[in-house]
Amino acid sequence: MRTFVFLAVFVAAVSVGAYHTGRMVATTNKGLAQAKSGLTVSGEHLDIGNVPLSADFVHGLTVRNLGRATVAVDEIRTSCGCTKVEPSSFSLNPGASIKLNVSIDLSPHRPELSAAFDRPFSVVLTPVVHSATEEPIQWQVHGTVRQPYRFATTHLAFHDLIHGHPYKCRAIDLICREPIGDLSATCEPPFVDVRIQPNDDDPLRFRLLLSPKSTLPLGRRECMVSLTGTDNKGHRLPALQHTIHLEVLPGVKVIPVFLSLDCNAAEKPSANAELMLRSVGSGPFSVVDASVENIIGDIAVELDARGPTARVSQIQYRLSATPHNIGINMAKTTFRVEDKQSGTYSLRSLLSCNRTDPAAHRNQ
Repeated sequence: MRTFVFLAVFVAAVSVGAYHTGRMVATTNKGLAQAKSGLTVSGEHLDIGNVPLSADFVHGLTVRNLGRATVAVDEIRTSCGCTKVEPSSFSLNPGASIKLNVSIDLSPHRPELSAAFDRPFSVVLTPVVHSATEEPIQWQVHGTVRQPYRFATTHLAFHDLIHGHPYKCRAIDLICREPIGDLSATCEPPFVDVRIQPNDDDPLRFRLLLSPKSTLPLGRRECMVSLTGTDNKGHRLPALQHTIHLEVLPGVKVIPVFLSLDCNAAEKPSANAELMLRSVGSGPFSVVDASVENIIGDIAVELDARGPTARVSQIQYRLSATPHNIGINMAKTTFRVEDKQSGTYSLRSLLSCNRTDPAAHRNQ
């Protein structure tokens, strides 16, 4: 019984050092995962532990041929475009070995990866063996990237920008693991101006002050802020990225933007509602014209402006809708508005009218 326990513990111990995701035929007492082709990689070469943030990190991977025949590798495929292997093709005689240089770009390619000091990474290498009929072997190189700095958040939204009015500045906090050298930030497309502000009380914290440009036109936009710095040895660090969402609103809004009416109670159904156009900071405006377009079904819509439509800060419309089709009918009301700050633009409100069959209504 003691002999059996000893053998079980011994086999488990020599297997821990092997890391191999392909088909294996044996695990040697040197911690090697061996496939039918004879190609092996030591597990300690696959788990590379903690590595610094780098755009051109290079890891040496030793491949041995423990088989009885020469193995020709036509190429080594990678699971990520951020990884390159040199040489990518080679031939190994029995008992021979070769060192592969695995180059990995560890930059945080997505904004959400910029918010953590430590983040795991892994890439899968698949050697394509010439004329092989067995399942391809795979080696997974993995570890943890230790970033010298990180953003406190990964997304920032400016959703309350009123065209023609001063835009408020907002900030992103930058937290450093250790002292950082020069910092610089850019924005692409250049929709916001970026300024870096140090924290006098904490040398490991900074703020990125973001100011949307006053020339932004109406509508939604997105830009990317990239921040780079140098480490304490003066080496340039890969950029951190932060997504910025912006929406510039006109100085007038339509209320509500969606109306839902039921027209079920009469042989000739109709329904009334109120629409309002209101200035939200741009001063007086004028309604150039208003039009209605059917989207689904057929609705006869009448718009009656209550009061003047020029040089006002608020205007109400009485809306009367008569759906002609049974079921759901939808229409779009478009107002062409002009104000001093934003010029001429369109505001839209959707109208939905549901009409049931009058015969079905009488039978209830």
